[in-house]
Amino acid sequence: MKRTLRVTPGADVLGAEVDGLDPASLTDQAARDKLMAALVEHKVLVARGAHFDAADLMTVSSALGEPTVHPIFPHLDGYPPIVEVINLGPEIKATSVWHSDVTFEPEPPSITMLAAQVLPAGRGDTLFADQEAALEALDEATAADIADARALHIGTGAALLTGSSEAPSAEHPVVRTHPISGRPSLFVNDAFTREVLGLPDDTGRNLVKRLTRHATQDRFVHRHQWEAGDFVIWDNRSTLHFHVHDYDWADRRLLRTTLAGDRPR
Repeated sequence: MKRTLRVTPGADVLGAEVDGLDPASLTDQAARDKLMAALVEHKVLVARGAHFDAADLMTVSSALGEPTVHPIFPHLDGYPPIVEVINLGPEIKATSVWHSDVTFEPEPPSITMLAAQVLPAGRGDTLFADQEAALEALDEATAADIADARALHIGTGAALLTGSSEAPSAEHPVVRTHPISGRPSLFVNDAFTREVLGLPDDTGRNLVKRLTRHATQDRFVHRHQWEAGDFVIWDNRSTLHFHVHDYDWADRRLLRTTLAGDRPR
């Protein structure tokens, strides 16, 4: 039986909980439209206790857009768009840096989804930062300086993790416009943004660090505390995220998909 979607905003600047989200509910166009509108508005949606397996995740992903295959990371057997996110140990914290997913591609994914499978109790939170709110709060002088700036994004770290000899790269605007809402947001990150075009290397890197530091202040951040079976979906076009690796070698496994996006403008 189809369940009715209910969206409850949280207390932070971004984030909402969704009740009634299951694969069957998304066969209805009105339900899909409601979910996507809520995602664009709140940027991060959480369905508690969804307990999605790989087949469920593929059904939901396909209902909401075009699932993509990660350009570097290996996929789950039988499911090319799914990456199994596992604990590689305390020395390898690939996602413990503020980033937006796969910005080293010309058309980064629009949406990312995670379905929890195994979690370390009370640990492994994920932080999300609202890049629209961060841009709105930026001082006028800096906002004017970056209005037409472009930056180079390189996937060096992702390539090293898989032993790839080539790191993909792409150029994007420092401020992008959301293709649905029309709202502008910052679009740089510590993980992949390597230089601002037209600026000396050190100056550009310092600008990226300064923008990211501004954009990840507590007032722009929602901290998601994982619970068993959680399903989390976020807008990759208007957020940054950061995974807290505070669980040593404890087992942690999630299934991840992304949906095709557009070229940032």
